[in-house]
Amino acid sequence: MTDARQVVRLRTMRSRSLAFLMSLCACTTASTPGRTASPQRDGSTGAAEAGAATPVGLHHLAGGCVLDDAGSLLCVREWLQPVPGVPKLETLSVWPAGLGHCGLGLDGDLVCVDQPGVALTATLSDGIERVDGDIVLSKTGQRFLAARHVVKGHQKLDLEPLTTLETYDQIIARQTLYSGYSGWFALGAEDSKLIRAWADCGYSERCLNTPSVPLPMLDGLGDIQDAVVIDLGAGCALRAQGRIDCWDAEGKPTVRRHAADGRARQLVASEFEGLGSGICATTKDTIVCEDFASESTHTIRVAGVREVSEYDGRLCAVGDAPGVVCLRTVLRESVPTQVASLPPVRQLTHGNKGWCAVTEAGALVCWGDPFSPHQSKVVGGVQKPGHPYASPTTIIPTGVEGFWMADEGGAWCISREGTTRCEGLDWERDLTENETIFELGLSTLCTISAGRPRCLESEHDGYTPRLRDAAGRQPVTAIGLGSFLETGCLSRGQEVTCWVEFDSADLRHTTLPAPIANLAISNDDQVVFLEDGRVMSRADPDEKFETIPDLRLTDFHPHGSRWTGVTETGVACGVGEDVRHVPWPGARWAECNVSSGCLLDEEGGVYCWGAQSHGETGHGWSPLGLARVPMRPGESIGTVE
Repeated sequence: MTDARQVVRLRTMRSRSLAFLMSLCACTTASTPGRTASPQRDGSTGAAEAGAATPVGLHHLAGGCVLDDAGSLLCVREWLQPVPGVPKLETLSVWPAGLGHCGLGLDGDLVCVDQPGVALTATLSDGIERVDGDIVLSKTGQRFLAARHVVKGHQKLDLEPLTTLETYDQIIARQTLYSGYSGWFALGAEDSKLIRAWADCGYSERCLNTPSVPLPMLDGLGDIQDAVVIDLGAGCALRAQGRIDCWDAEGKPTVRRHAADGRARQLVASEFEGLGSGICATTKDTIVCEDFASESTHTIRVAGVREVSEYDGRLCAVGDAPGVVCLRTVLRESVPTQVASLPPVRQLTHGNKGWCAVTEAGALVCWGDPFSPHQSKVVGGVQKPGHPYASPTTIIPTGVEGFWMADEGGAWCISREGTTRCEGLDWERDLTENETIFELGLSTLCTISAGRPRCLESEHDGYTPRLRDAAGRQPVTAIGLGSFLETGCLSRGQEVTCWVEFDSADLRHTTLPAPIANLAISNDDQVVFLEDGRVMSRADPDEKFETIPDLRLTDFHPHGSRWTGVTETGVACGVGEDVRHVPWPGARWAECNVSSGCLLDEEGGVYCWGAQSHGETGHGWSPLGLARVPMRPGESIGTVE
């Protein structure tokens, strides 16, 4: 029989760096010093302090942040919260590649705010005319790239000349596409034709100094005002009179016209939960989103919508309603509420957009939408419904001893009658006795038995000998692999060994002050959980592990760069070294994910918080819609019709 405590690591194959504004993730509560909402068992909150006065007006919405009339930078968290230490700004735009935001300061300087919220400034002797992301236009017409460097341990913002952009009137967008190439759009100085430049230098800061080429799919079209790109180069351009011209990944014009064609005002890429992958356009009072794959249309009403922006898979807008409105899934009850219809539970696991639990009586019960949307049947051959489980639903009535899922919901392990069977996207395997799972993904299964590591040898053939080579003869106690399985670490007692490329012979060995119990590894962060309860982290394999202060855990569950731990006072939800706390004395197990979280208490009760668009909290599911971000802590959230 496989004990639930044996399976200590489930992970996702997607890596999301959420260090900046992690409060957008549903694994948090309002924990800003001096402004704490304490959860009560009845689901209510204690009195919250009044926040700052409501801003008179908001403008320059960009990537989950916005400026008020005084030039202060505010960002969507539990409420619309100022970012301290940032100079007053006149304009705001997204710093590409997820670095943060850049804008023009009221004093004429360039101001860029990185993900941790650190403000960097730079100046030009001839003055700055405009800031478009990391592209800066001087008052004399020269263009520069804002590049961040580290000099003697301190960050510095430099402006590097971009000679190839001198003939272009305006930089519309610079994006990193799914193909891994960095590209940008610009308008020609004379005819306002759309120009595209590709660069094979990935994230290099000098990508923009490469020859540009015209967009063949829009050859001859002028009056271009905006452009966005989605999967592998497909995209749309906004022209005069609100016209929209789109092309597919092969550069061919699409036959289907966008539903907002002829009345569009702004474009934004649609990578939002519930909206698929396509292009959204604003009109006078609506946001119209086209899902290119399914050819479906979503229309969301926002009276007087002026600006719309994408942030971490969510859509936010500024309109006639006070403040900022966002997709409902970005705003959630931060206080755990009990899933009342569940009998006592002994184990809990998270899948795609929902949860499954094993009851004390041995039933497998699920709610939300935990299984992969690409599957017609779920575990045990049960037919998958065409909609989320609106309330806890029994999948297998008896005989389940344990159940574990990968975050994508397309891989799982189930224990029945003393046998544990694991199934993934294109593989299946029965575990041997005492075999512990440390990696479970769509195409991945890595386990440890008696100190010997073993990885599923299918798509990732060769990982087992690689791990054994890295381990030497000492027993392995934990394994952690990063996105795409290129990076990874394993532990042996107090030593952790990491590599940055699978085929590289360069191994980094580090000895820590206590034996290692588990690891949370991504391409960006490495987090270790020590047997004495301490948690240590580093953001680079060449750096030292540092202890996360004021944190002692009794349990630890990693998911790539995300991890969840149990403390004496509640739950700790982490992304890398960034930690937020959910106060809940008596929690014995918990898991936080991108948009929701659940905990298990000592009596077997399950309490959930977070997004409800797919029924993740076990209290039914809400249709897609927008809700207003509170302007101060404790303020109610108004629904936007």
